[in-house]
Amino acid sequence: MERTQRGMKRRIESGKFNGGRPLFGYRYNYAIGKHELDETESKVVKMIYDWYTEDKFNIRQIQAKLFELKIPTKYDALKNTEKNRKMKGLKKFPLGWWSEVTIRNVLANEVYTGRWYCCKNQTIKLDVANLRTGKPKVRQIKRAKEEWFPIEIPRIVSDEQHKKGLLQARKNLMFAKRCTKQTYLLQGLIRCGKDHLKYCGHQEKSGVIYYYCKSRMNNNPVENCHSPYLRADQIEPMVWNTVQSILKNPEDVFNTFRDESILNEERAKSIEGRLDYISGAIKKLEVAKKRITEAFKAEVMTLPELRKEKTDIELSEEKLISERDALMMKLNVQHDVSAKIDLFKETCYKFFE
Repeated sequence: MERTQRGMKRRIESGKFNGGRPLFGYRYNYAIGKHELDETESKVVKMIYDWYTEDKFNIRQIQAKLFELKIPTKYDALKNTEKNRKMKGLKKFPLGWWSEVTIRNVLANEVYTGRWYCCKNQTIKLDVANLRTGKPKVRQIKRAKEEWFPIEIPRIVSDEQHKKGLLQARKNLMFAKRCTKQTYLLQGLIRCGKDHLKYCGHQEKSGVIYYYCKSRMNNNPVENCHSPYLRADQIEPMVWNTVQSILKNPEDVFNTFRDESILNEERAKSIEGRLDYISGAIKKLEVAKKRITEAFKAEVMTLPELRKEKTDIELSEEKLISERDALMMKLNVQHDVSAKIDLFKETCYKFFE
């Protein structure tokens, strides 16, 4: 397995692809070992992004539009031969039928912005034997982003449009109607102070609308927190009046954001210090792994001792990597304050217009 991984690593370092079907929108040029744009498919990718971000289509509307235009998928391009019928994964749906998952993956995939990475995960052996084979169990953990190997690939959509798509997906998730028969003003916006679940809306036969915590639903596995019901005719005017007063005096909010940005700078420095420490600790663990390997080669250490030491080091490394990834996410959030101010200004101006 290690030799295979080393061979794959060398192939990636030389700028070549490790195999598999090219993503929709691309084709692989075997002569030069590079990905190229498929002109027809790349236009479809741009159309999907435009429908989602500009025309505000949802996934099912995009699915219906693609089927209406009979736009073929990647699998539709495969010839219907006897050999291809036996291929695993060859779909059996009619021409132009796109699954919702495929469309969602196109909209979420960072590859279309020209950034593609390999070797994102690494495999570590655990000090626990597989009951069937007797060999040590393995687990995959995420590598640091600095250890990922970039693959050169042409860009199809801009970073801005890709971010718009991700933001639109979050909005759709928050305000999805699903099986809702009625739209509520504060739908998906109220959270319970006890268990942090979202409040749902419900209209009584009398016509009175209430908001209640999701834990009160019969099919919810979470224990009922007994949070109070909120009458819509009481809470909605309160919220709306507060929103109006904020939008009429946006400078107060801007000052709050600026104060938050000062605090964020202090938090960012603290996080960066911790990240430096974690980076140093990971390097020390790498050195420790090399040392125990050398000790085993010098017959100072037995094979069971080597496995135990190596597993302990890899588990410690996994914890540090998890902590580092969480801190990196926090650090990215800290840098979003200026973007929040710009977005809030834009919202205020649109409201007054």
